[in-house]
Amino acid sequence: MLVTMKDFFIVDAAKFDNEAVTSYFVLSSMQVREKKQGGQFLTLTLSDKTGFLTGTMWDDFADAAATCAEGCYVKAQGRIGRYQGKMQITLQKLRPAAESEIDPADWLDLWIRRHGLEPVSSKPMPTPAGTFGDVVCRWATPQGEFAGRFVAMRFGDRVFLLSMRTPRPYYAAMANGFFAAMSSFVPLELDVPGTTPEPHATPTLP
Repeated sequence: MLVTMKDFFIVDAAKFDNEAVTSYFVLSSMQVREKKQGGQFLTLTLSDKTGFLTGTMWDDFADAAATCAEGCYVKAQGRIGRYQGKMQITLQKLRPAAESEIDPADWLDLWIRRHGLEPVSSKPMPTPAGTFGDVVCRWATPQGEFAGRFVAMRFGDRVFLLSMRTPRPYYAAMANGFFAAMSSFVPLELDVPGTTPEPHATPTLP
């Protein structure tokens, strides 16, 4: 059975032992290493919003190593297996993900994790062009607690991050203005003539 797209998340890797999967990940690390018997292979770490997965690509990895970079989104195809008690993936194909293949809500979840923010609420909204990401976070600073709203949306092939940050006591007042501005947001320039914004529901305050 070939598992594709969002049917596979790293947290569920054990359920797909010895199965082929195709999915999208962040390439957290990548290194070319030497084989004991001569030649080279590619070792890497993939991540999604549920965890990390180590992987190996034994053959035909030159294009992948040249076009993929740590921190980028990739489309990977390989077989899930267990090695020394841990799940891993042996890759057959690896390439950078096109911007149109990146789900805004997934991108936002990973961005939040990378920046060490604490999500208070998350309300992904399905749309015909993908899932509209909407997350409220809070964090401590020497000046006191801050709160912010982070929204990811797609226009054509691009994913945009809109954010608002303010001291926690002022959050409610600032949020109304943020949503008014967000609802009218349109890029000044679009890469593709005739590109229209992703349809999305009007967010409401919690």
